[in-house]
Amino acid sequence: MPSLRDERRLSVSDVTATVPADWLPFQTTEEVPVFDAVFGQERAVRAIEFALGMNAPGYNLFASGPDGFGKSTIVETFLRRRASSAAPPLDWVFVHNFDDPDRPQAISLAPGQGHTFATDVRHAVEAARREIIAAFDSDSYARMRQDLADRLERERSEILEGLQREAQQLGFALNIGPSGIATSPLIDGKPATEEQFAALTEEQRNDYTEKGHQLEKIVQDALFAMRGRERDAQSEVDKLDKDTASFAVNHLVEPLINQYGHDQEVREFLERVREDLADNRDEIRGANQRPSIPGLPIPQQAPTRRYEVNVFVSNDPQAGAPVVFETHPTYYNLMGRIEYEGALGGATTDHTFIRAGSLARANGGYLVIRLRDLLQQAAALDALKRVLLSAQLRVENLSENLQLIPTTGLRPEPIPLQLKVILVGESMLYSLLYRYDP
Repeated sequence: MPSLRDERRLSVSDVTATVPADWLPFQTTEEVPVFDAVFGQERAVRAIEFALGMNAPGYNLFASGPDGFGKSTIVETFLRRRASSAAPPLDWVFVHNFDDPDRPQAISLAPGQGHTFATDVRHAVEAARREIIAAFDSDSYARMRQDLADRLERERSEILEGLQREAQQLGFALNIGPSGIATSPLIDGKPATEEQFAALTEEQRNDYTEKGHQLEKIVQDALFAMRGRERDAQSEVDKLDKDTASFAVNHLVEPLINQYGHDQEVREFLERVREDLADNRDEIRGANQRPSIPGLPIPQQAPTRRYEVNVFVSNDPQAGAPVVFETHPTYYNLMGRIEYEGALGGATTDHTFIRAGSLARANGGYLVIRLRDLLQQAAALDALKRVLLSAQLRVENLSENLQLIPTTGLRPEPIPLQLKVILVGESMLYSLLYRYDP
């Protein structure tokens, strides 16, 4: 007699659901769009949408819940969807501050223009350096420089010849040497010896003495006029050098001013670059000189490095707002850093060594951090709160806050910060922060 279990036994066909192919509006599953909806988390979805829709500063998001419930996945889904339709944020670059080199200047550019601008400036400066060297090595410059030197020599000779004539009229001879101008009385048309001068009458000696005082005044006036002419000649040489360098530079920098000069800060920077290239022509021309002491290392910093543009943050103009996941939220990974390079036994830095952290990369978008990781970095947590309160990002090394004695160093200009920070963690951690760090 069959048992009840055998009577109720189900076959494979009984437990297999078959869906007719004509029910499905596709041929293969590759045609099915990705389904990114969230099941069973309607309140969480509404809360996330509400938080992300608050555009006023100070509104961020905390996603809490036990591990394994898909908090990060849900948050990422909403962030990616929202960020793709948002406007891309500005690029940021740091440039040399010609008025205060220890305070590099932060300049914003349209999304995607940072690297293009940096490349254009670098190429223009490299070309300007070559043009300056070629201009000062040209025959035309050598002729103009020689003309100025010849004219100065003629004027110097005219002053000295006139001085000689006046001295002879007063009865004196002039001896012009490396140490200066010496005078001696003339007797019978020849410089007098001490014995000849002593043999003169007292009246004759007094007459020579009085005329000698007159000649001293004439000599001083002539020397003053000569020094003034030498200063004028040096000014003319400086003007020639400045004009030569400016002519070599202007046609290379002017196109950049026309292209990027709609922004006042960019225009001022490019104009200062153009002016500084001409002012530092001698330093630029001597960049390839060997050290005066054999074996001494050549300084690593090129004279044109102050014109380099440091692309701090660059954004894709087609990618929307950035979404950054910081998996290791140390102070430097969040805030950025100022790096150094070794030079002649020491350490130096400049605006080209300023590096961005995840806060800068997420500026204009979203930054996601696991709270448990952040709580293990006390300095990073304090810095994050300070940045969110001030809405400004100031890149400075952690050592600046720990030194007992203030030291000089770079103080880059702060960058305005506008982003949403999303913390992901357990409810217990949220309660602890709410109670002890409101």
